[in-house]
Order: sequence, then structure tokens, then C-alpha cells
Amino acid sequence: MSSFPARPALSVRTRLMLAAGLCALLALLPTTLLATRYYAEFSDARREARALDEMRDWLALVDAADVHLVDAAAARARPEAEAARRADAARVAGGLAALSGRFAAAGAAGARPAAVDTLARSFAALAAQAAGGKLSPTQLV
Repeated sequence: MSSFPARPALSVRTRLMLAAGLCALLALLPTTLLATRYYAEFSDARREARALDEMRDWLALVDAADVHLVDAAAARARPEAEAARRADAARVAGGLAALSGRFAAAGAAGARPAAVDTLARSFAALAAQAAGGKLSPTQLV
């Protein structure tokens, strides 16, 4: 004889309800994990989409700086290229100002706004040297 008290037998309906509840729990766990993962990926995609405009501004700035570099090298050999170099320098300075304004409007603090300010000061010094014809070929690279 068992030392445990006798339990009343569960009805078929109760057993089926317990089985259905367990099945629902087993289905709910992977569904919740999948939904959580999709939400995290969606959040990453939204953050990347917001950063896309800033990235386009950086790429346009790099392209403008590259064109300025070519025109600064050309201005050393051909003085008529100086007007194009000045226009490119203005475009780079405008791009730097736009990035600085974007960071200020977003209330960004830290390394990126400081990097833009440092880059703007360095480019202004470089453009002033290019305007005076004082750049050596090694500074153009």
C-alpha cells in the first residue's frame, strides 16, 4: 500500500485542457523569442536609416575634399585651376558647416562634433596654404 493519499482521477476533458495549455506554452515561447529578435532587428534598421543621411553628408564631404585635392595639385601647375580650387574649398567648408549644424540640431555631444570642428580648422589651414601656393606635393597626398 502506498503512503500517498489517493487522488481522484482527472477527467478526459481536464487532461485535454492541460495538454492544450502545455502546447500553447510550448508554442508561445519560440514565438516570443522570434518576435523579440525581429523587434531588435527592426530597431537596428531604424537607427541605421536615421544615420544614412549623416553618412551621405560624410561621403559627399570626402568626395569634395578629394576633388579639392586634385584641383589644388592642378593649381600648382595651372593658375587658371585656382578658381575651381576655391569653389571646391567653399564646397568642403559648406559640407563641414552642414555636418556641424546637423550635430548641433540633434544635440549631439562627444567625439563626432569635436572631430568635425577639428577637421574644419585643419581644412581651413590647408585651404589657406593652397591659396597662397605654399603646399608641397607631399602635403597634397
